[in-house]
Amino acid sequence: MKNNSQLKFIMLILLEIAVLIFLLTNISIIPQTLRFIINLFFPFLLGGAIAFVINVPMKKIELFLINKLKVKQSIARVLALLLATMFVIGVVGFVLFLIVPSFVNALVDVAKQIPILVQDLGDSLIRWFDDIPGIEDAVGNIEKTMSNYQEVLVEFATTSISRFVNQFFNVLTSTISVLFNVIVAIFFSLYLLLSKETLKRQCKKILFAFLSEKRANWALDLGTLTHHSFSNFVTGQLTEGFINGMLTYIGTLIFGFPYGIVLSVLVGFCALIPYFGAFIGSAIGAILIASQSMSQALIFVVFQIIVQQVDGNIIYPRVVGNSIGLPAIWVMVAVTIGANLWGLVGMVLMVPLASVLYTLFSMYTNRRLDDKEINIDSVDSNVIGKLFPREKAITDESHTQNNPEESK
Repeated sequence: MKNNSQLKFIMLILLEIAVLIFLLTNISIIPQTLRFIINLFFPFLLGGAIAFVINVPMKKIELFLINKLKVKQSIARVLALLLATMFVIGVVGFVLFLIVPSFVNALVDVAKQIPILVQDLGDSLIRWFDDIPGIEDAVGNIEKTMSNYQEVLVEFATTSISRFVNQFFNVLTSTISVLFNVIVAIFFSLYLLLSKETLKRQCKKILFAFLSEKRANWALDLGTLTHHSFSNFVTGQLTEGFINGMLTYIGTLIFGFPYGIVLSVLVGFCALIPYFGAFIGSAIGAILIASQSMSQALIFVVFQIIVQQVDGNIIYPRVVGNSIGLPAIWVMVAVTIGANLWGLVGMVLMVPLASVLYTLFSMYTNRRLDDKEINIDSVDSNVIGKLFPREKAITDESHTQNNPEESK
């Protein structure tokens, strides 16, 4: 029996070594495999994200219908889902309806000014070239060179057209694929929201069937902690977006920026992206204002820089950090690491994930201190004096010489 256990242990070690060698020699396969898995399950991951966002207002609506209006739970669930979905779609639609037309009009205004700028630039270049001696001969040589390359240019244009056609069909195929994934994600999110209790019960059965009771309870606690972290993060981001929108609206009233309401909604909506979203909204807002006044656009940029400094260093760490129990410094670290790893998605996901890891590590650290019966506040920090008493005596002697009154 003992030999069998030793043999299994040796086989397990050899298997782990073989897997490690395979991964090290084929390390390029790892990101490809992860990308394949993510693409395979993308509709369901997207559906889970949609369900999570809708579930935030849905819970409050469902509790209101059950507790205040005394509606049956089965009916309250369907009504809450419909109302929450309409609310989310209405908010997104309102933002798009408010921003997109104004942004398009601003781009049209900017496009109308481009020919004037180009004409002025062309006139300036012509006057500048007229002052250069021998410019006519140089232009004639350029025309001869261009005529020699006429066939090359025709061939290049033909190739470009064929590439454009291929890219057009690739974009069309990708668009159809994205629409299909979105439709699947929406139906999957609706199923998740309508069957929350059933899915929770099935997960519990699987955990307790294949894990020990201690590990199953730990997994449930981890799931609860993760759910609370993400829920509080969504709530904190919505609060952050509202604060940014209000600050921007106050700025439009003070400085008289055009598109006041549009700018406020735009900055507030983009602020849902941690830290850097408000800068994106500010850049788009500056383009809108530039179509009316360049000086106002510059003032708006300076105003938003000041607002974002206050927001990034004071408001955001406290609003979002306190809502998820993560200190301000770790919120900034999490956003930076997430952006470097996975871009925009990483910026959104890394903060609640860091909150979960921070809470777990804090619990583990406190438990180890309790097991050692150590009170960290009563620990003597003069470790050097204990390890090196001679150095401590020299330090005390020099201190006495520098302060003779204390020695008396």
